[in-house]
Amino acid sequence: MRTEQELIAEGNAVQDACNLSGVVYSFSGCISDLWVIANREEKGTDWVNTHKMCKLFANKIQSLAGELE
Repeated sequence: MRTEQELIAEGNAVQDACNLSGVVYSFSGCISDLWVIANREEKGTDWVNTHKMCKLFANKIQSLAGELE
C-alpha cells in the first residue's frame, strides 16, 4: 500500500498522461489505497472525494475527456 504522499506524487505524475483508460485504471488503484488510509484515520467520503490526489486525477480525466456537449 502506498503512503498518502506517494498517492499525491502519482496524481502529479499522471498529469503528463494521454491515455484515458490508463489514467482511470491507475486512479482505481490509488483510490483503493486512499480508502485504506481513510479508514485507518477514521476519515469519511468527503475527505476522500476532496483529497488532493483525487482532484489531480479528476482534473486529468476531465482534461482528456473534454467538455460535455
